[in-house]
Amino acid sequence: MNWIKVLYPRRRCVSVDGTRLGYTNQPLLIGEDGTYSVDLGEPKNYSPQQHRPTVSGTTRRRPLELTFVPDWV
Repeated sequence: MNWIKVLYPRRRCVSVDGTRLGYTNQPLLIGEDGTYSVDLGEPKNYSPQQHRPTVSGTTRRRPLELTFVPDWV
């Protein structure tokens, strides 16, 4: 099983392959090795609009970190 951590200045829902998985700034269990589509849903007031990471070999203590930046920064 693999883990990601989505970094964002505020709490937002995190969607993986169109399914809400959890919230920003906490480790999220994503599943098996593979490529996933990760976004923060609506409103799309952040960049990039989506990450498409290939996830492999991560743990809860060492998740893959993905950063989104708000448009207001």
